[in-house]
Amino acid sequence: MNDKTPWGQSTVGVFVIQGMIGPIIGAVVGALVALSLAQPEKVDWGRVALVALVVAVAVFLLLSLILRKLRRLAWGSIGKFLKWIRGLRVTTRKVRTNLMQAGYDKRSEEVTNERRLSPRPRWRVTHNDGDEWIYVHNSGYGVDDVVVHADPELFEFADGAEQGFIKGRLGDNGRGGSSGKQVAGRLTKRGQREGITFTFAWTDQLGDAQPRTEVDDLPISATLPARPLKPLMQPTWQIGRPKQNPAKDVFLLVNGADGFECTNVVIDAEPSYFTFILKRELGDLAGIGGLRFAGRPTEAGRMLGVTFTISYNDVNGDEHTDYLPMEFGRGW
Repeated sequence: MNDKTPWGQSTVGVFVIQGMIGPIIGAVVGALVALSLAQPEKVDWGRVALVALVVAVAVFLLLSLILRKLRRLAWGSIGKFLKWIRGLRVTTRKVRTNLMQAGYDKRSEEVTNERRLSPRPRWRVTHNDGDEWIYVHNSGYGVDDVVVHADPELFEFADGAEQGFIKGRLGDNGRGGSSGKQVAGRLTKRGQREGITFTFAWTDQLGDAQPRTEVDDLPISATLPARPLKPLMQPTWQIGRPKQNPAKDVFLLVNGADGFECTNVVIDAEPSYFTFILKRELGDLAGIGGLRFAGRPTEAGRMLGVTFTISYNDVNGDEHTDYLPMEFGRGW
């Protein structure tokens, strides 16, 4: 229980309020009322209001100095108001826009730093001769929905697509983990010789598309190195009759160079000089050996000779065309 007597009920409080302030205010108000009734034209109400305001302020200040609660309420509120006034800033739309942009830039910098510190994928591409696909490996941070790009002059994606796509998760977050998936397509001849750099885009585990900008410090590419070229050997072509199982109109295309290899051999000639009876696509040839074909020279071919065209792919897959002239005469 609080036994402290309020100031208004203390001896000093009663003396000040009831003994001084009350009678003074009562006397002033009574005089003004009497004067306004007796001689209203002599009352200057504007001056009266001003004097009343001054007196009220003086009384308020006096009481605020005496009463602790009133002093705290009055002067504390004035102090808060002055602090609020000092906190006001006169600004313009341009200043507000610059402040907002500064905030965005700071946030973007924080996001960029966080992204640089986050785990990242590690890309690698492999390919085996003869495969109609590549393997895309990620041995780093797992990502989703990988999009693969490459120069179309170096790599042709399946079905004429402009890019490859690996749906779902690719990669393992564990140390030393690795996973790979196929992307259908084939290397062009130029891609085999020059190598291919594949670039990647993906969605990270936070759901953000990566890379977001060109300045992102992220591993976004992997290079498939050029395939080493095998040494080439020139063939020595001849056309003659087979010694074993000879037959009418059957010929033998023979290579005499040891170590020569080729695929997809095709023989052709002008129809006005030679008529083919059996296939012109002769298949593959390795080393010394021959390939059979059937046909007969025309009358013009017997008289003027026939120049055969031999096309094939070498050991590096490149196309070649050789020309082989031949004289027939009446004995054929």
